Amino acid sequence: MALHRKLSRRFLVVGAVLVVGAGLVAAFRPQPVQVDIGHATRGDIQVMIEDEGTTRVREVYVVSTPVTGQLLRVNVHPGDQVTGGETQVARMRPTAPEALNIRTREQALAAVDAAKAALRVAEANLTSAIAAQDYAVTELERTQRLSEAGIASRAALDKAQADARSANAARDTAEATIAVRQADLADANALLIGFGVPADDSNDIPLISPADGVILRILQESETTLTAGTPVLEIGDIVNDLEVEVELVSSDAVQVHVGDPVVLSGWGGVEALTGQVARIDPYAVTTYSALGVEEQRVSVVVDLLSPSSARTGLGHGFRLKAGIIINQASDVVRVPSSALFLQDGQRAVFTMADGRAVLTPVSIGRSDGLLTEITEGLAEGDAVLLYPAAGLTDGTLIAARN
Repeated sequence: MALHRKLSRRFLVVGAVLVVGAGLVAAFRPQPVQVDIGHATRGDIQVMIEDEGTTRVREVYVVSTPVTGQLLRVNVHPGDQVTGGETQVARMRPTAPEALNIRTREQALAAVDAAKAALRVAEANLTSAIAAQDYAVTELERTQRLSEAGIASRAALDKAQADARSANAARDTAEATIAVRQADLADANALLIGFGVPADDSNDIPLISPADGVILRILQESETTLTAGTPVLEIGDIVNDLEVEVELVSSDAVQVHVGDPVVLSGWGGVEALTGQVARIDPYAVTTYSALGVEEQRVSVVVDLLSPSSARTGLGHGFRLKAGIIINQASDVVRVPSSALFLQDGQRAVFTMADGRAVLTPVSIGRSDGLLTEITEGLAEGDAVLLYPAAGLTDGTLIAARN
């Protein structure tokens, strides 16, 4: 009985030691590092510079007032179609006269009286000229008869003819003087036209559209008095004459060249639009970012290549996102850029083999920020570690994170 108890105690001690030892082994056994796994794939890479852009009509026509006058209320609206040389977009009327004060009105009345008096003098002179003309004609006829009878001399006949011509000229002068005096009277009466007198619409000046397109915006809609050269509305062709302006930081603009393809997205349509760089301004403008940082911005103009049917609704001044492709490659091996890191001054990745991390040097090519081209070191389908930890080394036991 004592022997049985002694053996049982030994078995219990040995069992306890084995359990503790197994626990210690399990506790201090190296555990695999949990990692994210990606794969090398084959496809295209496009290196692009992205920034916001704004659509604009290449040639905007501003309709302005040709003279100083009263602009009548504009009845057209933004978006209305217009035809160059035909569509009337607005009308102007001569400026209404100023209100007359007492002194000005009395001066105008005096000028009217003076003009009437001068007209009566001219009419009296005309009457006198007509009488002198009748007498001269009668004398000429009498002298001609006497000359034919040999009674009057040749000199008398010449004098009678000269008197008749002078009388005719005097009558013409008197009639012209009456026309001048009538004009003076009309001018004096015009000074009496006061403020608020209804104007005649027969003198209205039509403003005609200078080009085909649509009305972009109305700058002055209500009836008002404007000076010559005041803008009234803008007209442009948003179907055939639309382009995109992108303002790039100068350090990005130097990488862009005329003819580079452009992808235009974020404009509200289902599919992205295509374009091409048409012009790069040689002059940078100083601007400030939302954080107050001073920047040098360069205007880059992009021609729209997508047909108008693919960009229905896109108009002047619309905002969109422009991606200018400055480099691209097709059918290349690529990995997520987050798998790359520097090792002794050279690019490298960690691949996975038999549950362990394998340090693999690589050579890279183009990169779009998310994907990087691998020219040497990896093949399509190779597993790579994403976001490798700083303490990860070659041969470290790893496991893919679920």
